[in-house]
Amino acid sequence: FLVVLPGLDVEQALGLAERMRQACEWRQMPHPANPAAPVVTISVGAAATIPLAGETVESLIHQADAALYRAKQEGRNRCR
Repeated sequence: FLVVLPGLDVEQALGLAERMRQACEWRQMPHPANPAAPVVTISVGAAATIPLAGETVESLIHQADAALYRAKQEGRNRCR
């Protein structure tokens, strides 16, 4: 899913993402098939921009998606 956070820079977005990741993990909902942990976890990709003329929202989504896949490749249950 996508979370849009107007006015945040990437560091602030990553801070919020980390709090969300921790909150999910701390719930300790069992997930025995999860390769990263025995509980439900999330991986998050964050991106931020100051829009320029001609820039599309798809570009920002692509950046966040690339960061999400990096988080997954690095072992899941993390924010990038």
